[in-house]
Formats: sequence, structure tokens, C-alpha cells
Amino acid sequence: MNFRNLLQVGFLLTSALLLAVYTLLAVFYKRLSKANAAVRRVVHRLRRPWMRSFFIFTHKLYDVPGASVQISLVALLLAFGWNDWRAATALLVTLFLQTAVVSATKTMSGRLRPPHDTAHVIMQSGSYPSGHTAGSLTFAILAPTLLYPHVSPAVAYGVAAYLLVMATFTAMGRLYLDMHWFTDLIGGWLLSAVALMFTLALLA
Repeated sequence: MNFRNLLQVGFLLTSALLLAVYTLLAVFYKRLSKANAAVRRVVHRLRRPWMRSFFIFTHKLYDVPGASVQISLVALLLAFGWNDWRAATALLVTLFLQTAVVSATKTMSGRLRPPHDTAHVIMQSGSYPSGHTAGSLTFAILAPTLLYPHVSPAVAYGVAAYLLVMATFTAMGRLYLDMHWFTDLIGGWLLSAVALMFTLALLA
């Protein structure tokens, strides 16, 4: 077995472990309700009215229309700007599959969202996992990684820094706006890690 095959096996085993933890969080979420409620109380105490508009902006930035525009722009740049169709396809396939997994998990887990005391919109879908959290972090990691061979290091690092900051604020906003429980965010982060492993295995 050569190094490439070993690398792919390592990615697959790591992904399997992450998916196992992701699934356990969906199955045993009721046992974590006290921890989730405690985090929610802390967030409520720290909440400041001036933050609301910014977190609503992050919600819209990584909602389906906003995320689709950002992903499409990067994919078009890769495909038509640098003729890197492989990277463009990997980005689109990874984020499409991640979205499908998020939707399926929300339906199957049936976890109820927190009371929408401060929400700006009523969400009807399941709570676990946070699709905004998963999508924003996956995009923040993959976009600069796939752009790196085609741009200067300064540009790639700048894009990475900006997207990671926005992904962090997006996750914080899910709690601030009463859209998700804390374990929903953990599920989103785990799924992002799996998406990264999948893409690396795809491109290895």
C-alpha cells in the first residue's frame, strides 16, 4: 500500500470516528439538555442589543441564497479563472453533500429548537445540527485551501482569516438569536471536519 492509499485510509477512518460522535449527539441529545440550557442561560446574560443586527447579517450571509452566491463565485473563479475544474467540483460536491446530510439529520433526529425568544425569524426545521455553522466553517476552510495554488499566500491567508472570523461569528449568532442549542453547533463543527476529510481524500 503506497502513501496515497494510506492517506486515504487515514482520512476515511478519521471521518468514520467523527461521524460516530456526530450520530451519538443526535441520538442522545436529551441527556445533554441540562448542559444546553446552562449555555443558553449564559448567552442570555451576555446578550447585548447592539449585537443583534450583526448576527442577523451573519444569518443571512450563510443562509441558502447568501451561501450559494459565495460558493458559486469561488467555484467559477477556480473553473474559469484558473481552469481548475477538479477543485471547483470538489468544493461544490462537498458542500452539496454536507447540505444533504444536514437536512436528513434534521428530519431524522427531530430535535426541537430553543424557544425563539430573541429570534428574528421562526425556523420550522429541526435543530440538529446547525447548517449555518457547518456550512460557514467548511467554506472558510475549503475556499482558501483550494484557492491557495492560484493566488499569493497573502491573499489566501487574508481570505482564510476573514472567512474563519465570519464562521466564528455565525456560530455565535446561532446562540444569540435562539436558533440553536450549543450541541447543534458541535454537530456542525464535526460535520465540517468530515467534509474536510472527504475533500482531502477526494483530491489526494
